Amino acid sequence: MEQRFCDGVEEVSVVSGVVRVDFFNYTTGPKDKNGRPARELSYRLLLSPDAFLQTYGVLDEVRKQLEQKGVIKRREDTPVANVPAAAKPAAKSGKAGA
Repeated sequence: MEQRFCDGVEEVSVVSGVVRVDFFNYTTGPKDKNGRPARELSYRLLLSPDAFLQTYGVLDEVRKQLEQKGVIKRREDTPVANVPAAAKPAAKSGKAGA
């Protein structure tokens, strides 16, 4: 089984009924305008809507376990403006290959 590391999710979109999750890695080169490492798209995960919902359910259970163990804390006060673009819904397209 192939394993890959990523630093985060760059974008999630739905095109022609397929959920596309784009992952990124930080680069070691120049920084962006805010002084953070630049991002480089590393791979894309393609999921059917059913597979996406199943994946979401599994990840939500892991999130709950991490909260219960104190590894992460739920942040209710995070403004929507600080939510990465990946968490915002993308426009749907019915065109093939779009």
